[in-house]
Amino acid sequence: MSHTPDVFKGYNAKQLLDASYLPWETIEEDKTVAVRHHECLDTGAADHKERLYITNKGGTFLFHCFNCGAKGVYTPKELPYGLIHKVIDTGSEDTTAYNYGKVHKDFCNAYDNKDDDIPLWLLEHDFGKEEVRFFNIAYDKRGIYLPVFDDVISHLKGIQIRNFSGKPKYSTYMMTRDTPKGMHLRQTEMFVPQPPLFITEDILSAYKLYSAGADVFALMGTSGLPSGLPNERVVLWLDDDFAGHKGALELYKNLKVVYPSLTAVFMQEPKTMPIEELKNIVTVRGS
Repeated sequence: MSHTPDVFKGYNAKQLLDASYLPWETIEEDKTVAVRHHECLDTGAADHKERLYITNKGGTFLFHCFNCGAKGVYTPKELPYGLIHKVIDTGSEDTTAYNYGKVHKDFCNAYDNKDDDIPLWLLEHDFGKEEVRFFNIAYDKRGIYLPVFDDVISHLKGIQIRNFSGKPKYSTYMMTRDTPKGMHLRQTEMFVPQPPLFITEDILSAYKLYSAGADVFALMGTSGLPSGLPNERVVLWLDDDFAGHKGALELYKNLKVVYPSLTAVFMQEPKTMPIEELKNIVTVRGS
């Protein structure tokens, strides 16, 4: 080997397992499976000879790729949802006050070590254990780490931290300097008719509308023009305040030409509303 890979642990180990073999958590105790190593370190792509071996030792999963030498260990605190999570750590990309690589490591540590005491801010918006787990939300003494996904819950393009200090309220770290701000999430199931796409200000509102069955685009602010949106029906739902109204007006002017069926909602933020009420709104807007 021309290199000696690090030993994968914690969240990073789970990433490798998720990307290479699902559902790895169903491997029986003392059993070993041989699978293709997704993004094998020697090839930069999938290893097609099934040289990644995964073993369940009493609930701890050991793995070793006999092609590139990658190895690691992961002991789940609870069975995961089985979603694929590909995270690329760019290391030295300085996107804000901290580089993305450092924040990603902090996020991984927070994810691995978070306890069951969910922060009040999440609970206030009906984000319990199940929702925190589904969206891979993490938290530590600094704040709450909100993953910024790209297209589906399988690609991470950035991390936004809701700081407990409140100064600033949010800190955003995109993967590279050129990574566009904003989060697009589409439903992975095939729905007929296609669900509407809701444009929101914040990530938590987007998470909640996604849970209600909508495609979403979080601006992570009040400006910025989404491009390449495939949905026929687009709904603007920014905050019901001066900044939200101003941003919605500008977006409406720019998007109405492309989306003739564009509509806007002016009411309380989606993240503050019950999920069943959001499901009704998504259904009505999509019909």
